[in-house]
Amino acid sequence: MARALIQPRQLSPLLALLLLSTCLAGIANAVDNGLRPLSTERTRRFCLIFCLILVSIAALAVEVEYARLHVLRQRQLRQGARGRGRSRNRGARKAYWREDGFIGNAARRAADPHGNAAPWERFNVPPCQISSTKAADFRQEFRISHSMFWEIYQRCKASGVFPDVNGNVNGTMQGTPTSLALKILAALRCLALGTSFDAHSKESGIGKSTLRNFVPRFYKWFDLEYNAQWLQIPTTEDELEELQRPFAEQGLPGCICSMDGVHIAWDNCPAPDTGKAKGKEHYTTVVFNVCSSHTRRILHVSGPFYGTVNDKSMVRVDHFVDQVRTGALFVNYCFKIFTAIGVEVFLKGAWILVDGGYHKWRATICAMESCKTENERKCSSHYGSIRKDVERCFGTLKKRFRILKVPFHVAEAESIGCVFRTCAILHNMLLNEDGLSEIGQADDHYTQQTVNPLNKAAMQKGLHEEQDDDDVDYFELGEAWLVDDIMPHREVGQFLRLQRALCNHYIISLISGNARRLKTAKRLREEAELDD
Repeated sequence: MARALIQPRQLSPLLALLLLSTCLAGIANAVDNGLRPLSTERTRRFCLIFCLILVSIAALAVEVEYARLHVLRQRQLRQGARGRGRSRNRGARKAYWREDGFIGNAARRAADPHGNAAPWERFNVPPCQISSTKAADFRQEFRISHSMFWEIYQRCKASGVFPDVNGNVNGTMQGTPTSLALKILAALRCLALGTSFDAHSKESGIGKSTLRNFVPRFYKWFDLEYNAQWLQIPTTEDELEELQRPFAEQGLPGCICSMDGVHIAWDNCPAPDTGKAKGKEHYTTVVFNVCSSHTRRILHVSGPFYGTVNDKSMVRVDHFVDQVRTGALFVNYCFKIFTAIGVEVFLKGAWILVDGGYHKWRATICAMESCKTENERKCSSHYGSIRKDVERCFGTLKKRFRILKVPFHVAEAESIGCVFRTCAILHNMLLNEDGLSEIGQADDHYTQQTVNPLNKAAMQKGLHEEQDDDDVDYFELGEAWLVDDIMPHREVGQFLRLQRALCNHYIISLISGNARRLKTAKRLREEAELDD
């Protein structure tokens, strides 16, 4: 009953206090007996105190024995757990590593008491055998399809850069082997969530040191292996025409892509570089100059640059922009445009749609800064709505790969560049697999852009008023042009004349009913389902 009311941890101090008080009472009684002669009452009191001392000593001995047994039990439990762990590790070393499965040794990982690697074992099947439910779960967890992952795994394995187990390439194992595919899954999971290696170590069952060594090397290998295939600039006129068509159908002929810069937070920036990396965002960042098609396909990534570098400085060292300005394929590219009186003429020279922060070059056209008429304001608003495709591309990247949204904890800016280009390549691969890269190449992908008759009459009136003072020399614009660094005003003049010509073309297209809008991917899917 006493043990039920009083906990064992509280019993030992109480017994010690009882023993101490009893001993003190016995000493006091002995001293009193020495001073006075013994009597029957004193003898009885002395025997009572002596019995209390014996009872206290016995209770204290019982408590000590109980504590000793408790410690012994805990020690046996710990030894048993270590023994089971050793036996499991010995079984793992003797496990046979299959070549047909990408994770291998599924029985050991499924038997893990914490269930660390068991959730990923259900993906241990070839793409042709995976169910639709598993494929959807895989896409949600790793942001790419299972078939894409399988192709990356096979290509990585065939390259021979990474071994399929822990250790060196010659096959010497160090510790428990870990499948190469499981490491790739962990690297993809890092891109999807952007959390620390500690969290992914608990989720995948791979050690933190293994992840810290493999994941950055895998991003670098992926960038080098797939960059030329998926981040390529157009090299033929057919590719240029494919890029230009969605813009031309919406009143911007000759435009091949949109361009803008994106800032990525850099939390572990070295102290000497803090002043160069802290720009308009008021925290340390790196910035990339990105060119995107109207279907959000990334054509080129330039960088990383420090956060204080502006658009004008980035574009001067951008290889793709230099090709558009001076390359023969881009300079000699021809496209049709309407004049202010509605006559079609041919112009040469592809161009890129940008915002007002870039140079006023013939190859980088932005909306008009100071609009004097209603037509110019309407044209500038249309430019801004079309240029949102690159902003939508940035939003898709950061939503899909959260690692770009959280601050980076690496000290090398080039490591951030490898991660960003890896995400861009996976983004393009997903667009290609989902069929979104083909949007805009068929006539039924567009809808007619309607204009109110009153607005149409106002635009027609404003267009006639501007014809008298129209200074656009379409013959000069139609000739092949070259960049002349000695006379920069010549290129600024080309920029202003082309900007004015494109504004006239858009207004004429609205009046004549030739301007169209690209349908959204959701609407195209709904129409395809209705047709089926």
